[in-house]
Amino acid sequence: MIKPTPEIMAALEGIKDDAVIDKIQITYAGVDKNMMELAPGVGNYSFMRALAAIEKSPFDNLRINYLAMEGFNDTPDQFEHFANQIEPVKDRLKVRVSCLNPTTPSVQHGLKPAAFESLNELQDVLNMREIPNYLFYSKRDFNMNDGQLISQI
Repeated sequence: MIKPTPEIMAALEGIKDDAVIDKIQITYAGVDKNMMELAPGVGNYSFMRALAAIEKSPFDNLRINYLAMEGFNDTPDQFEHFANQIEPVKDRLKVRVSCLNPTTPSVQHGLKPAAFESLNELQDVLNMREIPNYLFYSKRDFNMNDGQLISQI
């Protein structure tokens, strides 16, 4: 994983409104959550800005990864809020419902995977609104950090 430098972030900030999104994988953290407090060094982004970019993109079949973490973004209220936010662009994307795959850094930061039942609850909320989604999880740490919020640097 490349750690964003101030120079890279400044360059991205300069093109943020003109960029055309053709592939996007962002991780939804939840309502009023600051990833910098949870894991220093992890970048934040505006989820609403990402949704606006999805709306402007000429491409379909984009993906949002909902990375479920225990005690962080695994409640029915948070699932409903997330579904409300993405419903206007539901025809443009799929939601990958996934559970945190514990790695050394995630354990060091006290992050735990959400219960499997909560993943099913999130899928129920999305299915009721006809928001395309699929379940993705790993039974053990393959040290791939695929779609993970916290990865080794």
